[in-house]
Amino acid sequence: MPRGTSQLRIEAGGTTMRLDPADDDTVDSLDRPIGYWVQDHSSDAPYLSLRADDTFRLFDGCVTRTGTWRWSHTEQVRLYTEAQTGEFCADADPDLRRSTRGRVDGDTIALSRTDGSATGTLRRYAG
Repeated sequence: MPRGTSQLRIEAGGTTMRLDPADDDTVDSLDRPIGYWVQDHSSDAPYLSLRADDTFRLFDGCVTRTGTWRWSHTEQVRLYTEAQTGEFCADADPDLRRSTRGRVDGDTIALSRTDGSATGTLRRYAG
């Protein structure tokens, strides 16, 4: 994703968070799937943020997982969770929170568990 082309704005609970690659020194333009992947453009929608410093943030609607990620030669993302915050709630996507892998196909990333079972599909955020 070229620097400065997309901005993600998330509003929840009276708080607004803006994620802008132009202001983010960890966003690069390599052929890795750096950027924001979203379910839809609503303020509380699940998303996956893959940063150039090899960290990620996965939000399922209630719970946020953070950790590191790796990009393999088979164009597969692997997520390694280091922390999980938030409370479980009825609005969350419970399958999405169990994601450990992602396969990129153009502007979509199909997420799955280690055993290969699908957990969800997100689209590249295009501002």
